[in-house]
Amino acid sequence: MTEATTSTASVSTTPHTPNGLPLSSIGKRFGGYLLELVLACVTLGIGWLVWACIVASKGQTPSKQLLGMRVVKPDTGRSLTWGGMLLREIVFRGIVFSLLSMITLGVMGVVGPLLILGGTMRQTIWDRMAGTVVVDDPDGIALR
Repeated sequence: MTEATTSTASVSTTPHTPNGLPLSSIGKRFGGYLLELVLACVTLGIGWLVWACIVASKGQTPSKQLLGMRVVKPDTGRSLTWGGMLLREIVFRGIVFSLLSMITLGVMGVVGPLLILGGTMRQTIWDRMAGTVVVDDPDGIALR
Protein backbone atom coordinates (compact mmCIF):
# COMPACT_ATOMS: atom_id res chain seq x y z
CA MET A 1 0.00 0.00 0.00
CA THR A 2 1.28 3.41 -0.84
CA GLU A 3 1.33 6.28 1.60
CA ALA A 4 -1.53 8.07 -0.25
CA THR A 5 -3.72 4.95 -0.17
CA THR A 6 -3.13 4.46 3.56
CA SER A 7 -4.18 8.00 4.45
CA THR A 8 -7.28 7.82 2.24
CA ALA A 9 -8.39 4.52 3.74
CA SER A 10 -8.18 5.84 7.28
CA VAL A 11 -10.22 9.01 6.59
CA SER A 12 -13.63 7.33 6.46
CA THR A 13 -14.16 5.57 9.78
CA THR A 14 -17.95 6.01 9.76
CA PRO A 15 -19.75 2.71 9.08
CA HIS A 16 -21.96 2.67 5.99
CA THR A 17 -24.83 0.59 4.69
CA PRO A 18 -24.00 -1.69 1.72
CA ASN A 19 -25.25 1.00 -0.68
CA GLY A 20 -23.00 3.67 0.86
CA LEU A 21 -25.24 5.68 3.21
CA PRO A 22 -23.38 6.68 6.41
CA LEU A 23 -24.84 5.43 9.69
CA SER A 24 -25.81 8.18 12.12
CA SER A 25 -23.33 8.69 14.92
CA ILE A 26 -23.99 7.46 18.43
CA GLY A 27 -24.06 11.03 19.74
CA LYS A 28 -26.55 12.11 17.09
CA ARG A 29 -28.81 9.15 17.88
CA PHE A 30 -28.83 9.91 21.63
CA GLY A 31 -29.34 13.61 20.87
CA GLY A 32 -32.31 12.60 18.75
CA TYR A 33 -33.90 10.80 21.71
CA LEU A 34 -33.51 13.88 23.89
CA LEU A 35 -34.86 16.15 21.16
CA GLU A 36 -37.83 13.80 20.69
CA LEU A 37 -38.71 14.18 24.38
CA VAL A 38 -38.40 17.97 24.25
CA LEU A 39 -40.55 18.20 21.12
CA ALA A 40 -43.23 15.93 22.61
CA CYS A 41 -43.35 18.06 25.79
CA VAL A 42 -43.35 21.42 24.00
CA THR A 43 -46.15 20.38 21.64
CA LEU A 44 -48.08 18.64 24.44
CA GLY A 45 -47.80 15.40 22.52
CA ILE A 46 -50.53 16.31 20.03
CA GLY A 47 -48.35 18.42 17.75
CA TRP A 48 -45.62 15.79 17.90
CA LEU A 49 -48.11 13.05 16.95
CA VAL A 50 -49.43 15.00 13.94
CA TRP A 51 -45.88 15.82 12.85
CA ALA A 52 -44.81 12.18 13.30
CA CYS A 53 -47.70 10.95 11.13
CA ILE A 54 -46.68 13.35 8.35
CA VAL A 55 -42.96 12.52 8.28
CA ALA A 56 -43.32 8.75 8.92
CA SER A 57 -43.88 8.17 5.19
CA LYS A 58 -40.30 9.36 4.65
CA GLY A 59 -38.82 7.03 7.28
CA GLN A 60 -38.49 9.76 9.88
CA THR A 61 -39.70 10.97 13.26
CA PRO A 62 -39.82 14.70 14.07
CA SER A 63 -36.33 14.72 15.61
CA LYS A 64 -34.90 12.62 12.78
CA GLN A 65 -36.30 15.13 10.29
CA LEU A 66 -34.69 18.06 12.13
CA LEU A 67 -31.35 16.24 12.42
CA GLY A 68 -31.28 14.95 8.82
CA MET A 69 -31.56 11.27 9.75
CA ARG A 70 -33.68 8.55 8.19
CA VAL A 71 -34.66 4.95 9.04
CA VAL A 72 -33.74 2.57 6.23
CA LYS A 73 -33.48 -1.12 5.45
CA PRO A 74 -29.72 -1.79 5.44
CA ASP A 75 -29.74 -4.20 2.50
CA THR A 76 -31.55 -1.86 0.08
CA GLY A 77 -30.81 1.55 1.58
CA ARG A 78 -34.43 2.53 0.96
CA SER A 79 -36.29 4.47 3.62
CA LEU A 80 -39.16 2.88 5.46
CA THR A 81 -42.67 3.65 4.33
CA TRP A 82 -45.48 4.76 6.61
CA GLY A 83 -46.37 1.12 7.37
CA GLY A 84 -42.77 0.20 8.14
CA MET A 85 -42.44 3.12 10.52
CA LEU A 86 -45.74 2.17 12.17
CA LEU A 87 -44.43 -1.35 12.73
CA ARG A 88 -41.05 -0.10 14.06
CA GLU A 89 -42.29 2.77 16.25
CA ILE A 90 -45.67 1.53 17.52
CA VAL A 91 -45.43 -2.26 17.54
CA PHE A 92 -41.75 -2.91 18.27
CA ARG A 93 -40.73 0.23 20.17
CA GLY A 94 -44.06 1.13 21.74
CA ILE A 95 -45.66 -2.19 22.59
CA VAL A 96 -43.04 -4.97 22.56
CA PHE A 97 -40.20 -2.88 24.02
CA SER A 98 -42.47 -1.38 26.69
CA LEU A 99 -43.66 -4.84 27.72
CA LEU A 100 -40.07 -6.10 27.89
CA SER A 101 -39.19 -3.08 30.04
CA MET A 102 -42.06 -3.77 32.43
CA ILE A 103 -41.26 -7.48 32.67
CA THR A 104 -37.59 -6.76 33.43
CA LEU A 105 -38.47 -3.97 35.90
CA GLY A 106 -36.98 -1.28 33.69
CA VAL A 107 -33.69 -2.99 32.92
CA MET A 108 -34.60 -3.37 29.27
CA GLY A 109 -35.56 0.31 29.19
CA VAL A 110 -31.89 1.10 29.74
CA VAL A 111 -30.34 -1.77 27.79
CA GLY A 112 -32.51 -1.41 24.65
CA PRO A 113 -31.26 2.02 23.57
CA LEU A 114 -27.71 1.30 24.78
CA LEU A 115 -27.44 -1.52 22.23
CA ILE A 116 -26.39 1.29 19.86
CA LEU A 117 -22.97 1.02 21.51
CA GLY A 118 -22.59 -2.64 20.54
CA GLY A 119 -22.37 -4.06 17.06
CA THR A 120 -21.28 -2.49 13.82
CA MET A 121 -24.67 -1.20 12.66
CA ARG A 122 -25.52 0.99 15.72
CA GLN A 123 -28.95 -0.57 16.20
CA THR A 124 -31.28 -0.27 19.18
CA ILE A 125 -33.35 -3.29 20.15
CA TRP A 126 -36.32 -2.04 18.09
CA ASP A 127 -34.01 -1.50 15.08
CA ARG A 128 -32.90 -5.10 15.42
CA MET A 129 -36.52 -6.31 15.68
CA ALA A 130 -37.53 -4.31 12.60
CA GLY A 131 -34.33 -5.03 10.66
CA THR A 132 -33.54 -1.32 10.22
CA VAL A 133 -30.68 1.14 10.67
CA VAL A 134 -30.62 4.93 11.06
CA VAL A 135 -28.53 6.85 8.54
CA ASP A 136 -27.56 10.44 7.90
CA ASP A 137 -29.56 11.41 4.84
CA PRO A 138 -30.15 15.18 4.75
CA ASP A 139 -30.45 15.14 0.94
CA GLY A 140 -33.12 12.41 0.80
CA ILE A 141 -30.99 9.91 -1.13
CA ALA A 142 -32.85 6.96 0.47
CA LEU A 143 -36.14 8.28 -0.93
CA ARG A 144 -35.00 7.92 -4.56
